[in-house]
Amino acid sequence: MMAYSALETLLDGAKPAKVAQRDGLTIHLFAKGKGSRAVVWSDRARPLSLPRGATAFDVMGNPMKMPVLSPNEPVYLQAPGLPPDELIVK
Repeated sequence: MMAYSALETLLDGAKPAKVAQRDGLTIHLFAKGKGSRAVVWSDRARPLSLPRGATAFDVMGNPMKMPVLSPNEPVYLQAPGLPPDELIVK
């Protein structure tokens, strides 16, 4: 239940903007106000590089200081000052 609560809190009021896929990484981007949100996951473990101004949260909604993607487990991103196209991660 906590995982659904984290997802709901992050995406409440957000509008779908784009889906990007490359190299086993999937990013669902959303616009919210003047910023953006994203749900990111990977088919393998890998570190996640964030653009300046973005914050990562684990599946339970806890902040991640050094985000690492685990296979098939989402990481949520929040970037209040970035449009969705600038939240594309590597």
